Amino acid sequence: FDVASEVLEDKKVNKETVGSIKTLRLLLDELVKEKFIKITPVGYQFTHDKLQNAFLCLMAPDEIINLHKIIGYKFLNQPSDVSQYQAALHLNLIGAAGKKEHAEFARMNFRAAKYCEFRSAFLEAVTFLRHG
Repeated sequence: FDVASEVLEDKKVNKETVGSIKTLRLLLDELVKEKFIKITPVGYQFTHDKLQNAFLCLMAPDEIINLHKIIGYKFLNQPSDVSQYQAALHLNLIGAAGKKEHAEFARMNFRAAKYCEFRSAFLEAVTFLRHG
């Protein structure tokens, strides 16, 4: 998914935000060229965990929460087990499950746990089941 495209398509977005998104796209293109990030079928991905951690250190806590929320809900709406795993990673980090969503989040965590079991990541599977 491409959050930038969605923001640009939103008619309520002001010109300053559109300018910021265009600047962000130029920066992303440069980061891809320098191999700090790569383009995947679902969007951009850091090429190394340490780069991602450094990026997160530059963000304010509320920005990090919002970023995990946006990414998590995007993955939640995709049917694959890998997407459910990614959704669970992001949404569990911020404790996004409210009372309304509890059943949906339990299913998401169960599918993420099954995906972990398939990859023989049993301890990670248990973590998802505890969140469920």
